Amino acid sequence: MKILLHIQKLSAVIIIGICIMIFSESVFAGCKRSHVVGCDNAACTQGRSEKQCTYSCDECDAADTSCHTGTYTGMESCGGSPPPPGSSSSSSSSSNSSTGSNSSTSSSGSNCTSKTFKKASIVPQTVSGGVDVMVKCDYGEDVNCISISGGGLTNCSLRYYESGEGSIFLCKAPSDPGTYSGAVCKLSGSCCAKSDSIGSFTVVSNTPHFQQRMRLPSGTYTLSGKVQALIVKGKGAQINLICRSGTCFAGKNENAVISSLTFPESADFVEKNTQIIIPSEGGNKDYAISIAVQDGSEAYIDSVKMMSGTTNYVVNGEFNLISDTSVNSLQPIAWGIANNRLGLYYGMAYQTVPQTAYNPPANPTASVTSGPAVSVKLSMKIKLQGIGKKPINASPIKVKVKLGGRALSAPTAYQTGTFTPQDDGVWTGKVDFTVPAGGGYLLYVKGPKHLQKKVCVNKPSENPAGTYHCSENNVNLVAGNNEIDLSGILQLAGDLPGADGNQNGLIDTYDVSAIRQNLQTTDQAKIAIGDLDLDNGITTSDWSLLVQSLGIKYDEE
Repeated sequence: MKILLHIQKLSAVIIIGICIMIFSESVFAGCKRSHVVGCDNAACTQGRSEKQCTYSCDECDAADTSCHTGTYTGMESCGGSPPPPGSSSSSSSSSNSSTGSNSSTSSSGSNCTSKTFKKASIVPQTVSGGVDVMVKCDYGEDVNCISISGGGLTNCSLRYYESGEGSIFLCKAPSDPGTYSGAVCKLSGSCCAKSDSIGSFTVVSNTPHFQQRMRLPSGTYTLSGKVQALIVKGKGAQINLICRSGTCFAGKNENAVISSLTFPESADFVEKNTQIIIPSEGGNKDYAISIAVQDGSEAYIDSVKMMSGTTNYVVNGEFNLISDTSVNSLQPIAWGIANNRLGLYYGMAYQTVPQTAYNPPANPTASVTSGPAVSVKLSMKIKLQGIGKKPINASPIKVKVKLGGRALSAPTAYQTGTFTPQDDGVWTGKVDFTVPAGGGYLLYVKGPKHLQKKVCVNKPSENPAGTYHCSENNVNLVAGNNEIDLSGILQLAGDLPGADGNQNGLIDTYDVSAIRQNLQTTDQAKIAIGDLDLDNGITTSDWSLLVQSLGIKYDEE
């Protein structure tokens, strides 16, 4: 692995006639034990003011991920040889530094303040090229001498400080696909200079919505797809072959795009293909076929193939592996013809299902009335995404319900019902309204951590799970009790309550961070917000549920 070392020009500080060299921003800043290998002393006899020396780091501080053992070179003044970084006297300080203080001498000769690095992260860790990312640098306090450097990040600006999270920056990700690991939180100015690794992140050619991994031998392949791109924004709709091994071939590393098909906006399906040659050095390595749709674009995917001779390496059979209680947005249900085509809505995985998949209304010609208001009770059953049986946390939940439709001049106010779980994972509860009896109604149902679902019939169903969508208002209500069975459709999770307990009607960076940044947390307050499957913890299962719901993203209105 080639490592680029950034060595700043070293400055000298003259203290009582002694020349002391200060090293800053070295990747060996976290070195616990090191030594000088040797110096080119001959340079000093030739009238030069500096000589080149080689240093070796023998042991790294386990907490400093930017440090590694090995050697590097640097320049020293011919007037003196400072101890190497990581040795017992490697931290040079001015003679008037007080014991126990965090003050030392910077390379400019002025006092600087040492800061203790806590943690750093970048969110999200997989992004499209050129999009905004959030970078967090935590030194345990609000520090005004931090900047972001390296890793291809540009246009970084400090937005705010949050206790426990650190200084929050917004940066622009690089445009070229690949995995980047060189980004650092950089201290300078009044802070003693140092750099701390942020960690790695991956840039993909476009946001992947469906992906299938495979191991490919060397040979010649034809990647093809049949796509109708209804709206094209940015890079539009793409089918990519991605490297999923550490390195594949021809300098292509993990997450790099090997080949790509881009589809134009069209009134019908367009078939495109491209030939790919995987040489012997790339054989028997991991790859992935990825469907990606730029935000703002919309496309239907009819078929995708990766052919070598008569063998298709895209296995459609695995797309049928889906349970009744979850939606899998990493794999499409099928890449068949017409009736199973996929609709990727505004860059999100939104599957369009033919009308035959829905139950017809029990009474299509139910009358719409504006008669006198009567007491109407809804005895409801609902099914929450990711919960197939009574959960570990079986506490009752609050669910909001309101009515809309042609019988009302405007939707009703929300009525909140208390719902309790049954052994089969169905939740039951009741809400009351005072409205005219009759047909033409629709229901709006919103769970405590869920997107709002609009429902048009008394007993809806869906296939595949999570895809129910309706437009005709055919809920029929009578005076007294009404059985509303919504257990055949899922309430999609992801719109989490804020600190004030309110939801904002969409899945955004707050919801993503509340789960992604708190995986395996023991903080009960955070678990109460981000635990979607009610197993009393925030785990990768909760993260998967959130990702699946991103296909809808907004409350239905």
